[in-house]
Amino acid sequence: MNYRANVGQALSRTKVIDLHTHLYPPTFGSPLTGDQNGLMLYGIDELLNFHYIAAEYFRVSDVTPADHFKLSPWMQAERIWRALFVERSPNSAACRPTPSNR
Repeated sequence: MNYRANVGQALSRTKVIDLHTHLYPPTFGSPLTGDQNGLMLYGIDELLNFHYIAAEYFRVSDVTPADHFKLSPWMQAERIWRALFVERSPNSAACRPTPSNR
């Protein structure tokens, strides 16, 4: 076998789990369905409150992280939405549309 065939064969047998993007399977449970220890989060509020997007919000906002995190997740998402998508164009790749979601 050549190198390409070996790599292709190894990849086809390898289970891939992407932990960094927080895209967990439903078997991990979710606080949104009553499992308070669950890891799977979903919905627009969770997407807007993702730490990369929240970090961009802190760059353009006078709100301190301490004050921000005292708010409900809904209010955090609302403020992030307004600051990054209504009042200005987002700067980071985390906030830009990709070809698949335009």
